[in-house]
Amino acid sequence: MLFRKKIDALSRVNHKNFVSLLGYFEENEPFMRMMVLEYAPNGTLYEHLHVEEFKHLDWSAR
Repeated sequence: MLFRKKIDALSRVNHKNFVSLLGYFEENEPFMRMMVLEYAPNGTLYEHLHVEEFKHLDWSAR
C-alpha cells in the first residue's frame, strides 16, 4: 500500500529537473518492486557528484 502511494505521488511530479515515472511493477511472490523511469543521458547524479571526470558542470549548468 505504501509503495503504491509513493508511486502515485511520483507520477504527479512534473518538473524539468526530475525524470518522469513511466510505469511500475509490483509482485508479491517473490517480493519485487520496480519503477520504470524516463532515460536521463549524461550519467547518474552519483557520478556527477562523486566521480572526478564528471565534475565539469559549471554553476549555470547546475
